[in-house]
Amino acid sequence: MGYTTEALRRILEFAFLDNDVYRVTTGCLAENVGSERVMQKCGLIKEAEHVDYEWHDGKMKTRLEYRLLKDEWRKHAN
Repeated sequence: MGYTTEALRRILEFAFLDNDVYRVTTGCLAENVGSERVMQKCGLIKEAEHVDYEWHDGKMKTRLEYRLLKDEWRKHAN
């Protein structure tokens, strides 16, 4: 239904416009394709893939890291 994507868009707008944030960084486990897709739809850029990075549910899992700079957000938002 797009609620999470819309929520992230509003958070980015609040960060960049209302609080003059320069850089937003976030991430998720590689298996969480829904979260990764939300970040991609909002224009975030994959910066790293940490293989076997964290212990979760009894095994090591890969973590993905995404970022968005204020100037990148402006380009994506327009």
